Amino acid sequence: MTQLGNPKGMKRYLQEVRAASAMAHPHIVQTLESGVADGCHFLVMEFLHGLDL
Repeated sequence: MTQLGNPKGMKRYLQEVRAASAMAHPHIVQTLESGVADGCHFLVMEFLHGLDL
């Protein structure tokens, strides 16, 4: 989870979430959900098997 107190950073974070949610391509990890829980913004992405980058 991420907590951002900077309004500029939050604007950028939400922009990235919207952009990721709009993409559908086999070479891009799918965004499944985003929201706020206990004051923390979160982003849920599909699980990919394999090695960490």
